[in-house]
Amino acid sequence: MSQFNGKKVCLVLSCDRPYYKKRRESNYETYRWFQTNGFAIVFLFADPTQGESQISENRDGTYTLRVQSLEVFELLSHKMELAYKYFAGSGCIGILKIDDDIKIVDTKYLAEYLQVHLPTCDYLGISIEYTANTRKNQPLSIRKYTLNLFKGLTQKVSDITYAGGPFYWISSKTIEHIARDGLEFVYEDVSVGNVVKNHSELKVIFNISLFPNTVFWEDQTETYICA
Repeated sequence: MSQFNGKKVCLVLSCDRPYYKKRRESNYETYRWFQTNGFAIVFLFADPTQGESQISENRDGTYTLRVQSLEVFELLSHKMELAYKYFAGSGCIGILKIDDDIKIVDTKYLAEYLQVHLPTCDYLGISIEYTANTRKNQPLSIRKYTLNLFKGLTQKVSDITYAGGPFYWISSKTIEHIARDGLEFVYEDVSVGNVVKNHSELKVIFNISLFPNTVFWEDQTETYICA
């Protein structure tokens, strides 16, 4: 893991299935931009046959991290938790977590924004707010899952303002908290936001205007998977 010591990591959430492979291939310029702006690019995949998390280097200088998890939405927090536990011992200075369909609209502004804020910020992203007063006074309800030997996830959460999952930054300090506390909710971005909420010493910055004027994602997924 010494290859990440003292570096910023851009962790790209993706999947081995053909739909997501095509999406990554069509979005190569985005990853190249982060690479040329000082980030080590790591593509994250789940593999239930995996033992310990395994990293491998690709021909283009990017990396692939495979963690032991089923590749299902309901275990996304488990998949991300294993990745953060891996990087907690890597010496990296922080992780910019993105989805594989992120597009950069304004490269100049984003470069300047990240240069200013990343060195001093523990949690940065595009804010989303769920409180007990939203959704007709109902708290955000999340189903509980326990699949095979993998992690069970908590049913319900409220009163968390958090950064949207397709694009957020966490510092090494935040990564260490996640590795110790774990991610307990089905929705990964809610889980990370909850860890941050529980550690008031962390410096948090939200910027609603980053989407869609600076970074953009379509939030689309495959509609059919062959058995």
